[in-house]
Amino acid sequence: MTTTSLTLRQQLAQKLMIDIRRFDDKPVTQLPAELAHLIASSGLGGVILFAENCQSSSQIQQLTSQLQQAAAQSPAQLPLIISIDQEGGRVVRLPRSQASGFAGHMAIGATQAAHGHRFATLTGDVLGTELSALGINCNHGPTLDVNNNPANPVINVRAFGEDPKVVAQLGQAQLQAMQQQGVIATIKHFPGHGDTAVDSHTGLPRVVHPRCHLEQCELLPFKRLIATGQVEMVMTAHIQFPALDNSTLATDNGDLITAPATMSRLILTDLLRGELGFNGVVITDAMDMAGIAQYFSPTQAVINAFAAGVDIALMPLRVRTAEDLSLIDKLLDGLEAAVLQQLLDADEINASCQRIISLKQRFDLAKPVSPAQLSTVNQPQHQQWQAELAAAAITELGGSAPALPQQGSIAIVMPRLEQAQALANSLTPLLTDDVSFECAALLDMDEALVRWQQHSPQLLISGFIWPKPGPAELGGMEDIARLQQLADRYQPALLEPLFSALNSVPTIFVALRTPYGAQAFAPNAAWRLATFADHLDSKPGETAFGYSYQALAQVIAGHSKATGQSPVSLSAVNETEEQQ
Repeated sequence: MTTTSLTLRQQLAQKLMIDIRRFDDKPVTQLPAELAHLIASSGLGGVILFAENCQSSSQIQQLTSQLQQAAAQSPAQLPLIISIDQEGGRVVRLPRSQASGFAGHMAIGATQAAHGHRFATLTGDVLGTELSALGINCNHGPTLDVNNNPANPVINVRAFGEDPKVVAQLGQAQLQAMQQQGVIATIKHFPGHGDTAVDSHTGLPRVVHPRCHLEQCELLPFKRLIATGQVEMVMTAHIQFPALDNSTLATDNGDLITAPATMSRLILTDLLRGELGFNGVVITDAMDMAGIAQYFSPTQAVINAFAAGVDIALMPLRVRTAEDLSLIDKLLDGLEAAVLQQLLDADEINASCQRIISLKQRFDLAKPVSPAQLSTVNQPQHQQWQAELAAAAITELGGSAPALPQQGSIAIVMPRLEQAQALANSLTPLLTDDVSFECAALLDMDEALVRWQQHSPQLLISGFIWPKPGPAELGGMEDIARLQQLADRYQPALLEPLFSALNSVPTIFVALRTPYGAQAFAPNAAWRLATFADHLDSKPGETAFGYSYQALAQVIAGHSKATGQSPVSLSAVNETEEQQ
């Protein structure tokens, strides 16, 4: 199919991808008739799924089938791009009890010295296999950001590391494996989100490095992968790069701001397409993020992005109620008017739509999925590979293992109680029956501290997350004020009373995410380890379980060695609100 059979409005609709997290105050797990009609009548090009949409494998497959059936009723009868953020590690949308989550990019980076790109290929293959079986045909990963800022609040363990060449190697391996399973991979966040101390969900970051630095670091992984001719989709970053484009845009209130990459023609058309030779589909990061939404109305934001060279606007507005359904029509009205007023070029819209259609045809997005394919999701071999990656990633950061008690108690303090319990559950069968565990949450340990000061444990194991979680990670962007307050409770200062009260107790400190500042956070710890993953995994018969906690327990108990190597420098961390 070509764009010649589509009206201008239908072409513009193909360039929109919405989320359907909730409708009428309920999670969308089955497609409501109103949303089905919206897709069929407007001819939208894509939908992105989130955790709210994903309860079980069979339910997800039914939902994606319903979405494609609605798209088949549209005048163009073009299948939907159904996408998801299933990076692994910190960012997964599928329930971990139902699908493989793995330990994430930085954990893979920690294995690179010993295992090369084995785990990057393996995770790409498994993620692609499982998403394809569920009817999800596009994954927004791998992340090619080079995390060279210890205070980066949004990327950190989502990056393979700080070496751009290693990031390129591992990113290419994961992308190839994923696309071999019929799932479109997305490299992100162009031209690089690794050196920011601001989360683009909550503000507009700015990277001020000169062009020569950007060429050697941020841009290198993108340049290398694009040169292979295998990249189908690139996601933009809501970040200002004055060395690449210092032009300004007028915001809705009349202020002038440096054009963010998502709205920069110099970056997306001249650099990405012209210099790097990318001829695939360019998709924005979510347009409802504050890095964009605080400056522009939805319609103006999409016009700016399309004028810069974007093919697909991701989440340009929220459709949550029946009253919101008309917003899509209003957005399309505004975009059509922009073409008629020559704010957008009709030929460029046509060419952009053709890129989207060609991508859909190359990956045969109209092919149906069957219940039989669900047997490939979270199968025992995939669970074993999750355990292998978690074990290979465990890294020593300094010190040496203290003697484990043969009797008495071990205190385990983690950010959340369930994390402490997961480690205790994994340690229990590895130690003698005379050893007990006392678990506490770092955010609520006052009572435990009083008890431990009276009856001191024989060993303290403390885990911490750095940088603190962002609001988007804790629950999304629709209750950001409350979530920001919750995120502020994750502070290194919380460790001080713990270590002060138990200063004579041997301590094992665990960096559950990035290893930055481990020495600064726990200077007197006998042993410092890193797992690069803090999430829990569900496993039948376990109240609290995680592959990374299981692997950590094996190392602590001396049953295996920590063979990982940190893919980032063990920098000291300057604790400032600006970096937070």
